[in-house]
Amino acid sequence: MHYTDQPSRLEAHKDLSNGVMLFEGGGIVTEAMVDQAFSRVKNAPTTPPHVLIDLRNVAGYDANAVTRAEHLLAGVVAAGVRRIAFVADSPLLHTTAQVLSSGTSAAVRGFHHEPTARAWLQRRAP
Repeated sequence: MHYTDQPSRLEAHKDLSNGVMLFEGGGIVTEAMVDQAFSRVKNAPTTPPHVLIDLRNVAGYDANAVTRAEHLLAGVVAAGVRRIAFVADSPLLHTTAQVLSSGTSAAVRGFHHEPTARAWLQRRAP
């Protein structure tokens, strides 16, 4: 199925054994989807130290979704997230990850492949 045919969704999953919160999206992501996915993080007793955001199947975003996601990512960093990895095919999203990294204390990087992103998340900081 082509990524533009993906159903619209944004889901959050915890992988506590690896200390990762995984966000996976598809189709068109809305502000309400972002709020719902991040509510799992806000309502959790502990925040994993790493976030993996897989946007490979996302076809687009409504105008407020990106602004809301930036605000909520700042909140998870304040709660203790140390690394955020974006997995996307879009060069624009890789540039966005670089821009986000300059405004946060967490390390933020963009990747083309999930295994590479997971390896970076698990690597010890120098």
